[in-house]
Amino acid sequence: MNANVVPLRGEPDAAEVARRWIIRIDAGPLNADERAALRAWLAADPTHAHLLDEHALLWAAAERASFAKPAPAPGPRPARRLAWRAWGAGLAIALVAGVALQLANAPSSSASAPRTFITAIGQQSEVALPDGSRMRLNTDTVARVEFDRQRRHVVIEKGEGLFEVAKDPSRPFEVDAGSTTARAVGTRFIVRRKRGDQADVTVFEGTVEVRRQSRPDGRSATGPVRVARGQAAQSAPEVLLAEVVAPESLARREAWRDGRIVFAETPLAEAVEEVNRYSPVPLVLDDPAQRPARISGAFATRDVEVFLRSLEQGFGLRVQRQADRIVITRGA
Repeated sequence: MNANVVPLRGEPDAAEVARRWIIRIDAGPLNADERAALRAWLAADPTHAHLLDEHALLWAAAERASFAKPAPAPGPRPARRLAWRAWGAGLAIALVAGVALQLANAPSSSASAPRTFITAIGQQSEVALPDGSRMRLNTDTVARVEFDRQRRHVVIEKGEGLFEVAKDPSRPFEVDAGSTTARAVGTRFIVRRKRGDQADVTVFEGTVEVRRQSRPDGRSATGPVRVARGQAAQSAPEVLLAEVVAPESLARREAWRDGRIVFAETPLAEAVEEVNRYSPVPLVLDDPAQRPARISGAFATRDVEVFLRSLEQGFGLRVQRQADRIVITRGA
């Protein structure tokens, strides 16, 4: 952890948080994550900005004040809060201006240069976005982030992302994946881009508006469809299909954030296709027509070998490792 960062442990009141922010700001320029966290804290409650200004005044006063040594006085020591107020009387607001300058000159959540984030096969990555939102990218994903004064925009060019969206009713948060757009204000949801221009959207908190974009031939977009917590939308040619997701299935869709793949009576071919997303060496079924097996269990995304051993030991399948692929065949 950066030595200049003051950790916010427990649940301090807003005045204490404001004081810690001022101490941190006085120590030097904020990094991008800290600026985003400060903006999010200020946006959470209108009184936070007033508290920050008040403690900036107090801090500036403390820096400038010159005190004579007081004679020892009987009785209890004055509360620290009273001392802060005494320092603050009639003094300059230099630090307040410094706080504003740091936020004004920093990359703003309302306008930032587009950035592209990429994960390799088997890799995951978490990204703190300029507005305080967080984006977690799954394996083999390419995501482009574009924020401006009107909206917050992410494009999933391939792969899958989990989004925890900071509330900002004035700027919707939109995720494009192929022809599908998911639009939210403050919520948590996954967008997974599939083959072609199709995508799945699964909502874990709040409500997401899902629609298909207008087609190049000028035909109108499909939707919007409002997808609530515990529901999902799947794009298909010409339509959006919405469904309620069982709690256990909902948990499976999010298991990858903990580095797991979870199967429940999943057909072998589908299980192999899912594991292939995390394997640098592709798995191949030698006879796709032979798909009687169904797989159940949890497997680590970083340990494909455990999955392969379960096929050999639990289903009597044979695993042949070749130079450029791993072939799964029926046992002898």
